[in-house]
Amino acid sequence: MLPAIVLLALSSLLLWGNTLGLFHISGVAINALLVLYLALLVFSFSRHVFTTKKVDTELISAALCLYLLLGLFWGALLMLLEECIPGSFAGLGQIATFGELATRFYYFSFVTMTTLGYGDITPQTPPSMALCQAEAILGQFFTVVLVARLVSIQVAQELTKKK
Repeated sequence: MLPAIVLLALSSLLLWGNTLGLFHISGVAINALLVLYLALLVFSFSRHVFTTKKVDTELISAALCLYLLLGLFWGALLMLLEECIPGSFAGLGQIATFGELATRFYYFSFVTMTTLGYGDITPQTPPSMALCQAEAILGQFFTVVLVARLVSIQVAQELTKKK
């Protein structure tokens, strides 16, 4: 829990300090910390969701949070890629602030993860294409595996009650 709090505090401090003009930190550094923070949250929630033995509202809520955290993680990762390799994505338009960039990448991440694929933002380089393909596949597998897991736990609970 402490590493998550430290990463959250550090990335928040850098982001707000940069936004308010208190100091200038590159977007790459801020995004790298954000990616690490979100990865830690995804790991923690995944561990909980995929080891819990009882279906209840806590597990359902954790699974929903995990899905949303996965979208945020991939959005931050794709944004980090764009900052490291400019031109990795087309269709971003004019972006004035870090917040606008983040909003567009989070939107693009959820569009990719759900495989909607509107086509307004498109990957242009092999690394960006590979990450987008991996996210789309992960998004579909996550849903299938989660539903299968929840159903199997529920069936096991029902069989245990009948005995």
